[in-house]
Amino acid sequence: MTGKDLRTPSLGGIGYRVFLRSFFLETLWNYQKMQNVGFVFCFYPALLKLYPDETKRKEAVKRNLEPVNTHPSMGPLLAGLTANLEYQGDGDSILVYRLRVMTTLAAQGDRIFWGFIKPLAAVIGVLFTLISWGSPLGAVLTLVTYNTANLGVRANGFRKGWAEGVAGLKSFQSVWLEKTLRVARKCTVCGLGLIAGTLVSLALTDLPAHEHSLIHVLEALGMFGIGAASFYMLHRQVPLGLVIFSSAFGALLVYALLCVGNG
Repeated sequence: MTGKDLRTPSLGGIGYRVFLRSFFLETLWNYQKMQNVGFVFCFYPALLKLYPDETKRKEAVKRNLEPVNTHPSMGPLLAGLTANLEYQGDGDSILVYRLRVMTTLAAQGDRIFWGFIKPLAAVIGVLFTLISWGSPLGAVLTLVTYNTANLGVRANGFRKGWAEGVAGLKSFQSVWLEKTLRVARKCTVCGLGLIAGTLVSLALTDLPAHEHSLIHVLEALGMFGIGAASFYMLHRQVPLGLVIFSSAFGALLVYALLCVGNG
């Protein structure tokens, strides 16, 4: 077997199979060893290439059934990195390096996907649901936004991990990645502002101008206050998830108070 066998997977090659199997990474998740079964299932096509001898392959399977816990989107990348370690190292050192690698990938995956991509997708979905009056457009754009990044990382992960090995982790320190994440954060901020403005607009235009009640004015002011508070929290580098949940709680509180006041 040569490195080329793994670096350039064809349609039916290893990279493609690892990509498809990565969606089962959470299969048989357990409290003792977490994603170990799903990871070996994802990783097994590489083991078939690396260890044609069945006895050695069984040893590799047993070795890789040790605890695994990483971000789901980073599964193929972890598989590629582990394949690189299996190819170059010995059994005693593989798990030591894999532990370091999977911890790094888990942290980076949570930061990128949960901290930036997922909030951006949610904001885009809510905004377009509001401006398209409840059409499926918002839901479609949410899925497209999140899965463009998700599927891209999954599809290229194994090949990158195998070709670059542990050195590939340096890509998480790249200037390009940080600039992209800053753009995503700014887009999320703008989206939150547009959502707040849209809600204010809907509140003020719900009735003709001469029929506006005090309740509608207070509702508009409440939404404006939530939007302003969200902007301030983002300016203070408060995590996006906390901002979104705080905004949702604030909106529910405003709605509840106004319903009580109107009752």
